[in-house]
Amino acid sequence: MYALDALGLHWDAEVVYQRQHLEYYEAAFMQLINNNVVYRCTCSRNNSEALICPGSCREKIVSDVMPYAWRVKTDQRTISFYDEGHGLIQHTLDTQYGDFIIKRKERLFAYQLAIVLDNYLQGVTYVMCDCDVINSMPNKFIYNHF
Repeated sequence: MYALDALGLHWDAEVVYQRQHLEYYEAAFMQLINNNVVYRCTCSRNNSEALICPGSCREKIVSDVMPYAWRVKTDQRTISFYDEGHGLIQHTLDTQYGDFIIKRKERLFAYQLAIVLDNYLQGVTYVMCDCDVINSMPNKFIYNHF
């Protein structure tokens, strides 16, 4: 916040912290479970040779005893949006990203879920992002599952 102030960028509303939205995250997460678009995954970064999750845990029964994360089932849909700096951006989630985590093994909600709900709750309709995160934007289309 201090860095933003130093740059002359001032927030004109009350500061909201993610810990204030946990009930919304949980409700949305339960909706994703009920819609059958998420699954438990026991894969770790260490035992995964592929950078893209192949969805090998989709049909696996994972007990509550094992540590697991929750992943969103991606499909072959092409996600498209227009970025004023980069033009038309198109991605196919399943082949370019694979199934992505929305709740980590530590039971913390992942950025991919939290940011979508935070933006919705705050009425954000326009997002500016830099080149380093433009490729993660398609994952934010998770709201299509609600």
